[in-house]
Amino acid sequence: MQTQQAPAVPESTFGVELGLNESDSLSNIEILPGVRVRGISANGPADSAGIQLGDIILSINGTLTNHPDVVEALQQQTPTIENTLFNVRRNTVVFEATVIPRTINNNAAPRELYRIDPIASRAAYRTQMVSISAQPSIAAARVVDVYQTSPLRGAAIEVGDVILAVNNVPLNSAQDLVSRFNSEFELGETVTVTVFDGESVLEKRFYLWNPGRRVSAISFGPLLRYQSSVEPDSKSFSLLDLWLFSLYSYNRVDEEKITQHSWPNKL
Repeated sequence: MQTQQAPAVPESTFGVELGLNESDSLSNIEILPGVRVRGISANGPADSAGIQLGDIILSINGTLTNHPDVVEALQQQTPTIENTLFNVRRNTVVFEATVIPRTINNNAAPRELYRIDPIASRAAYRTQMVSISAQPSIAAARVVDVYQTSPLRGAAIEVGDVILAVNNVPLNSAQDLVSRFNSEFELGETVTVTVFDGESVLEKRFYLWNPGRRVSAISFGPLLRYQSSVEPDSKSFSLLDLWLFSLYSYNRVDEEKITQHSWPNKL
């Protein structure tokens, strides 16, 4: 007996292209609340609701939208027959707009699966809206893939777990998690993440992936030689190294520093 598959839920769209809401100041660029409308489909849902290019979408149905991925996640879970309430800022005016999402045709463009972090955490994540203990939905990063050498394995973070915050700072998307791992921390540094496993919210700590020993060296014959390595943290430099003597040499291993000067003796 053949098992009938449930019909696929039709995907919907708001008909907008969004970007981060970056400040207009050239001297102090920062990310502000909301997402900026960068493109809009003519006669699409957002266009029909009066939303224009340059508008800032602050929230949808009460959920803050501080990253385009949040809107994408809301868009995927919104039924096509449901009206959605947008809070929008245009210049100094904040107004409400009712947007009725529409079904995407069968020839839709390729759909993003997840955001991947191949270095720091060696795992993949997808933005997902999560509601915990009847609280309003928040944006978080669900783990969708974990490399064999991922540091998440040592912290017992598995596929399906949802990361809510890094060092007690809430996330706003999967991309936010990947960006923070790679911009706020050094490889090998310790991080603490807040994880929801479907039942409990836990704090888990782990070290970001460390590439291990890495050696960099540059040499110009006997005149100059420089070498450094990550593990152990060491650096060495020599000038005019003629086997029997060197004009100047410098060595450091971790915190121990040895510097010596030597000059050729007269025979």
